[in-house]
Amino acid sequence: MIALDGIAKSFGTKPVLKGVTLTIAAGERVVLSGPSGCGKTTLLRIIAGLEMPEAGAITIDDRRVHSDGRPLPPNERHLGVVFQQAALWPNMSVRGNIAFAAAREPKVERDANIARTARLCGLEDLLGQMPATLSSGQAKRVALARALANRPRYLLLDEPTSNLDDDARQSLNAVVRDYVEREQCGLLYISHARADIDEIAGTLVTLRNGQLEC
Repeated sequence: MIALDGIAKSFGTKPVLKGVTLTIAAGERVVLSGPSGCGKTTLLRIIAGLEMPEAGAITIDDRRVHSDGRPLPPNERHLGVVFQQAALWPNMSVRGNIAFAAAREPKVERDANIARTARLCGLEDLLGQMPATLSSGQAKRVALARALANRPRYLLLDEPTSNLDDDARQSLNAVVRDYVEREQCGLLYISHARADIDEIAGTLVTLRNGQLEC
């Protein structure tokens, strides 16, 4: 379980998060909605270890990952993260981007992992292509495959279907939903699109004025 307790964050004099408390259990799909600029991405980045909260505590699987200014590094949190922009390595092929997340594995295991995640995300025929040749939907699926190659216990997705057409959106959401159900992986899915909320069909919480509304 991911447990957030009283997370607070400000930028300058503007408070963005005001004592946010939230839990995400293994296998649970939590959809986080709210108006643009309300702090959704900031909350995700804090969970991922990319931003530092000013107050509060974060626990992942009974391990305190941030308290008293001593954060656990992002790569030790067992998380898979996909941001609104795919953020692929432009000088690496699709295979290279996926392999980057499994770099510490022996070659045989790494190759099997690449094949597995490429199959899950429908990328088998694209492994040799470079990011510049991909459509937006393909690039988002590569970013998702890279996150899954790390075998995460929890997925954090920040508007992963933005700028995708309906077919690409539905395809990506189906992969996410199937993976979470099969692996009993906890999911935090940020979106304000009604279609995403309906397709992911999890627990819906709304962030407004720095606080969560269930």
